[in-house]
Amino acid sequence: MIDDEERRWDDGLKPKERLFVLYYCCHAESFFNATAAYRKAYSKFDRKTKKIVEPDAKSCESCGSRLKGKQRIKDAIRLLLAETQAEADEENARRLLNDLATLAFFNPADILNAQGGLRVKKLDALGDKAKAIAQIYPGKTGARVVLVDRSKYMELLSRYLELVRPEQQVEVNMPVIELPAKAASDEEWNEED
Repeated sequence: MIDDEERRWDDGLKPKERLFVLYYCCHAESFFNATAAYRKAYSKFDRKTKKIVEPDAKSCESCGSRLKGKQRIKDAIRLLLAETQAEADEENARRLLNDLATLAFFNPADILNAQGGLRVKKLDALGDKAKAIAQIYPGKTGARVVLVDRSKYMELLSRYLELVRPEQQVEVNMPVIELPAKAASDEEWNEED
């Protein structure tokens, strides 16, 4: 048996199984969704109609589940995820920092008009700035938009960037020695012991 470190993640897989594992582990639309991964991997191109034909929903659900249960597929998923984890972590950290910066530094004037409503008709037009909207309350005269509290995100970002350092607490201990009251003479001193 080949050790996991020497083995490629796709060793022993058929081409469609390899596609299934790739869709299951690496694509946002089908990430950890066996049904969607099966639909993508096992779709066929119809030369007559020049369209992609997907398997029916029941087949995708049952076959995706069955395929995911096979040991060689489980091993391939485990190996592929282990291989791509560092890259995925780096990408997720970049996205998280981007979102923190967006929420910390957005300008309300880019989102709201003078009346407090949205500056645009569709939220898609705001792009990443739409993440700054906490709530939209529909009303008779127009929607009321509530934005997120930027200070919370500024604090998180500044802690990550180590711009704000915790206060250093210095504890000072001064030893205290108790001395007996001054004796009048050496003889009185010796008597106290």
